[in-house]
Amino acid sequence: MANQSIINKLVDEKRVGKTSDDTWVVVSNATYQVSRQTGKFADGFFCERLDSEKDVGSKSVCPGWKYCTGARVDKTCKHVEAVKAFEVKAKQ
Repeated sequence: MANQSIINKLVDEKRVGKTSDDTWVVVSNATYQVSRQTGKFADGFFCERLDSEKDVGSKSVCPGWKYCTGARVDKTCKHVEAVKAFEVKAKQ
């Protein structure tokens, strides 16, 4: 996972935006959609890469999130961590 300075840079440069109560868009080397998942299987965040700006319905799982070790609820990536930092900053 990326270090804290990279995560802070995503937030400080306004490259994180909230699109709904449980969905954010993060722009780094590509555009990613982070969503808060709740339900009978697990709670936590899920990160998907939007494969094409023209085809918004085309998504693939973020490699950083996909290969993060740990249970589904504990998975993270720099995009999820940027969303968490964004939410903390928004509450200040």
